[in-house]
Amino acid sequence: DYERNIGNGLGAAPGQLNQPIAVCIDDEKAYLLVADYSNNRVQVFDKNTGLFIRCIGREVNTTDEMNGPRGICICKEANLLFISDRENHRIKIFDNTTYEFI
Repeated sequence: DYERNIGNGLGAAPGQLNQPIAVCIDDEKAYLLVADYSNNRVQVFDKNTGLFIRCIGREVNTTDEMNGPRGICICKEANLLFISDRENHRIKIFDNTTYEFI
């Protein structure tokens, strides 16, 4: 039963979304990853409860910063998470267990 909302409305606080543009399900962890375009991050939610888990990426000038993430893909075999970082014209690669930038 997936008749529920994910996210706590419009905003920039953890769990809030601003132009969610893409989603990806990680069935092994029961997570739903959401590309939160205008907040420049990917948010991770529990796919069963809808509860916020964590954010990936920041707006500040760090190695994991993003500007307009638009796509998300998980490679199970390599345990990698790929995020298209549209406005920075690159693909960011993260460890899919720790979500640390590689």
